[in-house]
Amino acid sequence: MPEGVEGSVLGCLSSELDLLACWMMIQRGCNISAISTDKDLSRSEDLLQVLREFKPDIESSIVRDKDDLFLISKTKKALGIVTGDIRIPSYLQDFSKETQKDDNKYKIPIYQPLIGLKKEHVDKFEKILKINPNINREYDLLDERPFSKIVSLMSDGIDSPVATYLLLDKDVDVITVHFDNSPFIGRENLQKYKKIIDHLDKSFNKDIKAYVIPNGINLRSFAEDCKESLRCILCKRMMLKIADYIADKELADGIVTGESIGQVASQTLHNLCVLDQTVEKQIIRPLIGMNKIEIIDIAKLIGTYDTSISPNLECKIVPKRPATSARLDDVIHEEAKIDMKSLIKESINNAYLLD
Repeated sequence: MPEGVEGSVLGCLSSELDLLACWMMIQRGCNISAISTDKDLSRSEDLLQVLREFKPDIESSIVRDKDDLFLISKTKKALGIVTGDIRIPSYLQDFSKETQKDDNKYKIPIYQPLIGLKKEHVDKFEKILKINPNINREYDLLDERPFSKIVSLMSDGIDSPVATYLLLDKDVDVITVHFDNSPFIGRENLQKYKKIIDHLDKSFNKDIKAYVIPNGINLRSFAEDCKESLRCILCKRMMLKIADYIADKELADGIVTGESIGQVASQTLHNLCVLDQTVEKQIIRPLIGMNKIEIIDIAKLIGTYDTSISPNLECKIVPKRPATSARLDDVIHEEAKIDMKSLIKESINNAYLLD
């Protein structure tokens, strides 16, 4: 994607893992501004020289505390922070928690493009970025288990099964949640979801806990009472709120999605930022820095692709012109038109587990 078309993000630049994460986000159309701490300054300068081959005008700032980080993010109009770590650094966690407490500050999404990758997956970047994973022990961190348990929003499509697989492959305990959108979509989609779950069960010799949430009544409310262009954002926020409840119930660490920057209208940087305001839990996006071809290649490799592309009906209430740069105030205004709490409660009460 053209550099900068998606908007601006801050990129941590203290290690080769950060370098790779920043490069992936540049490829997805992000305008990167580098940040580093005092102790990592000299290393950051070396890494900057590599990134300047792809983005000659890249700027760099020093972050000493969360106030610095907030000021820089505001000045740069950052829609996210990128890190190569599979566990969010403490100073970024503190910053995220602080912004959640302040009603006047957006929670800035933290993106981890490498969280689903293993060391073996980064060989293809060696020549591009002049890195050597075999002699740099930092890359061993990619093989570690990033979470103990997560909840994954999983459809019957290509992306979310791949995101789910990548974390299962890191020995994370994954609980999947599927939203049954009938009658606005065919029941075939639910059958495809069941088939993908069966495949993942066999692949990892696990009995994956799989929830199904009736979502048709929620979609009907959005279609009848809310602004058409915001339907997909409203739907995704509803899904996140229900997944948040299940994550609490299951004592999970966060919520996984199959989102990748710019693939559909709801996955622009602006819209992802709005979605991040929905829940306090971490939203984990293993595919955020990948393009569609890379995701399809993985889907074919892991055996989910053929099921995902088998015929199905498209959702009947997808807007003709979906919002690509939604405003949080507008979204909250639309949500106020319907009884969100009652809808969420009804969805949870009617949820069931696949046998």
